[in-house]
Amino acid sequence: ISGPRPAVRAASIIRRIAPQLKHLRIIRNPPLESTFEGDSGKLRMYLISRFPALATLNLSQIRKKEREAAERFYLKWCRSTYLESKGAAFLKQIPYYEEYLERHGV
Repeated sequence: ISGPRPAVRAASIIRRIAPQLKHLRIIRNPPLESTFEGDSGKLRMYLISRFPALATLNLSQIRKKEREAAERFYLKWCRSTYLESKGAAFLKQIPYYEEYLERHGV
């Protein structure tokens, strides 16, 4: 998967194929990490936020606090990535954005 924001495209494709994905292993994937400038921690939070049913990522169990932090990260990331270029109405179309906003009120 190439082009701008490959992690976004990959998550969308995987979510369509396996919406209730429970276990995912993606290790050392430079194209996906490039979405977050090589920051694998941000990639992990992004993936956790895009797959609510995910129980493990890279063989590591996802704890409740980590999921909550990932959801908050996702809200901030969506706003910083899309708000100025696409507008507030676009944010409502992003998967899980409204749900997380209601849950966390960030």
